[in-house]
Amino acid sequence: MSYKKINSSVIELLTIRNSSLINSLNYFILSEFTKNNKPYSIISKGSPIKPKLKSIMLPKNMSKIVDNKLGVFVDVDESNIIYLVSFYLALFSDEINQFLNKKREYESMLYSNRYDEAMEILDNIEQDICVTLWGIKQKLVINDLIGGLEQNKLYLESISKKAQGKAYIEIIFNWYSVMSENKTSYDNYQNSIKKYFDNSEGSMVTYLRYKLDLEYQLDYKNFSSIIQIESFSSVIDLYLSFIDLYPQFLFINDIKSLPSVFITCAKAINDNRIHNLLVQFGEGAAILEKKLKKELDSGYYNVIEKYSVGEYEYVNSYLADYLEKEISDFQSRTIYVKSLIQSHQKQETLNGITKYMYSMYALNEDYFKSRQNILKYRKQYKGTTWEPKIISFLNRREAVSDSISKMEISSYLNDINLTPNFSNIISSSVVKSGFTQKMKEYFPITNSVINHNNTNLITDEFRKKYMELGNTKIEIQEIYENLEIMIFNEKYSLFSRERAAFRLSELLLKKEEYYKYILLVVKLYFENNLLIGRMNLNDCFLKIKRRPSKEIKDSVCYPIFIYLCDTSDKRTKTIAIANFLDANKIFEINQLLQLEFEKRQKVFFLFKVLDLYSLKKDVRFLDKSSNAEEVRITVLNWLIAEDKENKRIYHDEINEINKQSAVKERVNRINKSKIFVDTQKIYSENKNLWEEDYANYIETKKFDRQIYSSNVENLKGLSDIDYFRKITRGINSEIKNDLVYHQEILMLKNLLNKILDELLISTSHGLETYLSSRIRHGYAKNHLTNVFYKYNLMSKSDSADNQNYYINDYWDNKNYTNKEHFNNFKNLISEFTRKIDTKVNSINSEWVQIKRDKNDNGLFDYTDLLDIFIVGSHSIKFRNFRDLFEQFVQIFWEKSDINLKELRLVVNSDLKIYFYDSLDDLEKNISDIDKSGIETIISECLTNINLCRTGIESVINDFSEVFEKPNVEHTNFTMSELCETALSISEKMFRYFNQIIIHSHVTTTEMIEGSYFPHFIDSLGILINNAIEHSGFPNLSGLELSIDVSNVIDGTDEWLFYKDIFSKKEIDICTGSVFTNITVKNNLSSHIDITLLEKRIKNAFEEADSFDNIKELIQGEGGTGIIKLANIFKNKVPASFVILYEVQTDFISISIIFDNEAIISKKEGM
Repeated sequence: MSYKKINSSVIELLTIRNSSLINSLNYFILSEFTKNNKPYSIISKGSPIKPKLKSIMLPKNMSKIVDNKLGVFVDVDESNIIYLVSFYLALFSDEINQFLNKKREYESMLYSNRYDEAMEILDNIEQDICVTLWGIKQKLVINDLIGGLEQNKLYLESISKKAQGKAYIEIIFNWYSVMSENKTSYDNYQNSIKKYFDNSEGSMVTYLRYKLDLEYQLDYKNFSSIIQIESFSSVIDLYLSFIDLYPQFLFINDIKSLPSVFITCAKAINDNRIHNLLVQFGEGAAILEKKLKKELDSGYYNVIEKYSVGEYEYVNSYLADYLEKEISDFQSRTIYVKSLIQSHQKQETLNGITKYMYSMYALNEDYFKSRQNILKYRKQYKGTTWEPKIISFLNRREAVSDSISKMEISSYLNDINLTPNFSNIISSSVVKSGFTQKMKEYFPITNSVINHNNTNLITDEFRKKYMELGNTKIEIQEIYENLEIMIFNEKYSLFSRERAAFRLSELLLKKEEYYKYILLVVKLYFENNLLIGRMNLNDCFLKIKRRPSKEIKDSVCYPIFIYLCDTSDKRTKTIAIANFLDANKIFEINQLLQLEFEKRQKVFFLFKVLDLYSLKKDVRFLDKSSNAEEVRITVLNWLIAEDKENKRIYHDEINEINKQSAVKERVNRINKSKIFVDTQKIYSENKNLWEEDYANYIETKKFDRQIYSSNVENLKGLSDIDYFRKITRGINSEIKNDLVYHQEILMLKNLLNKILDELLISTSHGLETYLSSRIRHGYAKNHLTNVFYKYNLMSKSDSADNQNYYINDYWDNKNYTNKEHFNNFKNLISEFTRKIDTKVNSINSEWVQIKRDKNDNGLFDYTDLLDIFIVGSHSIKFRNFRDLFEQFVQIFWEKSDINLKELRLVVNSDLKIYFYDSLDDLEKNISDIDKSGIETIISECLTNINLCRTGIESVINDFSEVFEKPNVEHTNFTMSELCETALSISEKMFRYFNQIIIHSHVTTTEMIEGSYFPHFIDSLGILINNAIEHSGFPNLSGLELSIDVSNVIDGTDEWLFYKDIFSKKEIDICTGSVFTNITVKNNLSSHIDITLLEKRIKNAFEEADSFDNIKELIQGEGGTGIIKLANIFKNKVPASFVILYEVQTDFISISIIFDNEAIISKKEGM
């Protein structure tokens, strides 16, 4: 194309409307470059088109972006998109440089938590340069950091109005807001965004994924479309996306050189990333020289030199001052943290992301919490220079490979200082050689150590030995032995030891020494499980899975290794267990328990690996006299004796196994569902009336003829949903055109509606009864809030309609010296309580409700059940009404299963995430308030928050299980049956239980509602276990245990005594109430220290914060047996209760007294 023709095109572009200019200009540039023309030489900075283009590419308000008409040209060579970007960079290099200067200032303020100043810079960028999507994201972050979620959403509301209904802009703004939420975890955000996009495709979806999905992986095919769409935002957004994606594009396509057109314009951009990219491809010799000269003049080069030889004190001192001034230098922050760890410096003075980096490198107890916090930084810092640095940090910390990834390259390109390690991303051998030669001049010591293995210069013992092992003259066996010594030498930091472990594991894999690899992994796991975090266990696993060697199969380490690789791979684990048992000629459980091997391995194998599933799959341990559960209990009893530190865990599992077995023995009903809908009683009570309705329906029935004649042939080949929809439309059409058919369907629907109403809302037998009495009325709230009350994170209000929760006896009784700060603290607890209460109440009002009509709330959705039944049964000829009823009930249960699955899903996702995020928010808010005068309270509360987090998973799991359809229904029971079952459980739990002399005296005869049976089993089991554990009889020989259950009637002295105790606890008891007293008493060994025993029990009560001046009283919850007992009655059994204890020189007794009115069965036992 001639210049004259190009100028003609420019004139044509000048006449195009602003909204279409970018689209036309992109097409013009791409098409001309495709023809090997260079239009940017004509459309230059002095071109008349720039002023018009400037108002669009540097928009002063959002409307300019919104007005642009998007277009993506698909027939563009992916590499040619560089020419489009080069044009814009050349035209707007001044403005881009102005922005980059401001961006560096902003990031410095952001990283140093100077949020007001950061916001001021963002405002200046909008005023002086342009409005950008990048700026919108950063403002949302700053608003959230300054004013929390409310300020975030207020800003979102204001900018959303400016989007003027432009869908993709609104999507970006809304998700940027969520991404910026400090209280929203990384995992929560990622789960939500992935669910949002699901399997959607298209160029716009790809662009949105890039902008919003934090784990987006560039496909070279999408590079062009993303850049083209970004050009419709602003030239700043275009530049930022390009410099982020272009290095990845080069890496994916293994491109070895940069286009000259890009090199020319790139040199005009003052950006580390551009400069480093030019250096990477050998086009930045002057830039490299300038950078290295600066490092030399500032003395920074000496940090690298000193670190290379292990002189960490110098590094620590220099970088501590340096990072105060160069806050944005993440690369140096990494060096600083590693230097601190290797010089055994503590982390007390560190804060923010530096503290979390330290924890992850040091492999300390805060590793996983720190990881979550760093992930949160990754989410909030998207679009900043720290984003790729954080990604790279996490990748290096956890990756199973040392190979360079796309994000590693992005990280290196964001380095402020260039060091010898930069050569890792240089692919050209010629460029790398030149770079290395230049590094020799400026970093001679580092070069000598790294490239010539000159270990004589190294002062750090570990580093010196580690480098010496790189000598190719050393025998491989010597390397193995030395590395193993270094790994298990505790004088070295875990950071250093993990490096040695990783190196040894990679060597073993390379040499295919899989047996040694497995032994190493298992040994490291028991040393510190974080030491195997970077090891490529799966690589080894896949190579040996099909044909493990004999020495591998014979070793107990193999099944342990399989478990560590993948706990869900039960099949391979079972095979590995069988191989190990066969090799050691183990045919019965006692042989295994007597087999001698390393104790930690044995305990782990027996507890974690040889679980119930594995026992059930290996018949060698099972015979007619014993099942898998009994064998498992034998194993757990051995563990109790040999691993006393964890005996409570083993006792709990035994108790659980036996409780389940005992419960199964009492099951005598066919209906095993916890969804208590008594369909048989519903049928029998309504049969006569419904059979009349059915007979009337049959009289007018034309259903079969209509379906077969008009619809069936047309429905072949459709999917189930299409089939359902079309047949429903067919029925509706018949209803409109045929009055008889209309009446027929109405009569059928009327009958089905009556049946469904009884199944759902029958006060005696319907689903609503279960939902109301078993979940909504008490259980949901008590169960879901108990974990928060346990750690005193929720308060109470002074009235039911007051949402100010200021009553918290626990914190109110603490000492503090600043009332204002204490009230601020209580306000945060009150707000947290309100949030949790509101959420739990919404579960009752919005989730655990029956949705009968489309306008109803509820996840028990039966709105389409009648249509499903009518459509699904069109080919069925009912023999009689009973047949129709049973078919309808079957469909009802199938629909109920779907509803229950949906409920479990929202409980395990939405509710769990809400609880965790609420705790995160509370933790942040409490950490941020003025702590003077309440330091101890704040410290304890923050500890309680962490403890509470550990209990959330269990709470959610238990609540989710409520919405399972169980296989059994607990029948009503007497206290005698309870005692018999509890003693049967204990007999299997304790090895020498048969040595105990047992006295059981039960005088009550009432039938208790079966739903409370497992809770009473837990309660009585706790009392029996407590008696045995505190008795002092090692083999239980000589122990006498008595269980007494009796009722206490109104008017007796004993009843008045208990009523007085209830009154002192401010628990209302009605006149005429009957108390049930369960007392477990046992004698004590003469070796027992009575004073110490009484002190322990008293402490247990005090820990529950329920101990008052009456020493024998407790009403609370917690971790010990007594506290668990109180917890069961407080949250699982709807009865007023007190717990009493008595300790004498020769016996101890514990009693629980409760009002039995609410739990006695009102009908015959079933």
